[in-house]
Amino acid sequence: MFPGAGGVHRLPRQIPYHMAQYMIMTCKRITPQQAMHYGLIAEVVPLAELMPAAEKIAAEILLAAL
Repeated sequence: MFPGAGGVHRLPRQIPYHMAQYMIMTCKRITPQQAMHYGLIAEVVPLAELMPAAEKIAAEILLAAL
């Protein structure tokens, strides 16, 4: 079974092709640090700091929209 929402088509466009194929074919997941290395995410924070970090980013987005 393949995941929905087009992930199998989009993932190889976002990370190195062979890593994407490996993840898709083996159902392997990557760590948050690996996701940051490949540019899929911008920041890794501890769970206790998640909401403050999200609120900080949201405030930065709002300021940029002004």
